[in-house]
Amino acid sequence: MKLLSKSIDDIKFTFSERLDKLNDVNTSIKTKLEETDLELLKKSIDEIGKSLDEKVNAIRANHVAIRSQLDSIECTSGKKLNQKISGLKEANAMLFRLGEGLDDNDRVIKMISKLTDDTANEKNILKVFRLEKRDEGVVRPILIKFDGVKSKEYFFTNFYKLRSLNDDFAHVKLSHDLTVDQRKELKKILDDAKARETNCEKGFLYRVRGEVGRSVSKRVDDVHGLLCDGLDILVLTETWHGLAGNISINLAMPAGYQFVDFVRQHDPGHGGLIVYFRKEFKYKKDISENNCETCQVIEKFGQKSTG
Repeated sequence: MKLLSKSIDDIKFTFSERLDKLNDVNTSIKTKLEETDLELLKKSIDEIGKSLDEKVNAIRANHVAIRSQLDSIECTSGKKLNQKISGLKEANAMLFRLGEGLDDNDRVIKMISKLTDDTANEKNILKVFRLEKRDEGVVRPILIKFDGVKSKEYFFTNFYKLRSLNDDFAHVKLSHDLTVDQRKELKKILDDAKARETNCEKGFLYRVRGEVGRSVSKRVDDVHGLLCDGLDILVLTETWHGLAGNISINLAMPAGYQFVDFVRQHDPGHGGLIVYFRKEFKYKKDISENNCETCQVIEKFGQKSTG
């Protein structure tokens, strides 16, 4: 019995040892499996993250491209809209400081008819109306819509005779119906002219002539008329003449004059400078380090030629 009992105990001990080893092996296998799963999971997460980053970057690139296209479309649409608005306003005129009354429409039509010797009359005037709401003590501007630019030009050409019609018209001012962008551009040009006149040591007067946003090619008669009035030098800025030696420059130039012009290289359709002067003047055309040809041209006018 003792031998049997000892044998059973040995078997139990051996079984217990083997069971412990099996448990250790099982634990080891389980640990390795868990580590493997974690590595696979981590690798999978890294791959998913990388894929997501690539997709996010692609979406961002598409967003930038779409935004750029939208900006381009908005810019183009805005320019076309401004051009369209400018075209619609081209035949309009604005009157300022004309005292308010119940007969505004009749007064304006009669005034235009008299000034133009009936060349522009009620048949050529589509609308006459005050802008803004009525306000006590405020004289609102009047918008005049003509049937075309020609009728408007008759009015503008003869406007200087206004004071001879009635003393009430002495303080009346006339202007083109400008867009917001054109008003900003005009203010910039006027401020520049004022600054030039203030800083000019030689006493030159700087005056802005012509319409904002219209090239010199559309103002040939006006430029020709100014030169024929006896000017020695005429400087035109924002000429928009697009091409050096534009034929319109010669058409506007009376006999006995010559000119120097400058076209904005990066944007020939805007900017631009033309200087008309009598042929007896010497000149030298220079380009400074900053490519500022305009200042150099003006400063180089000197004494009359003796030879």
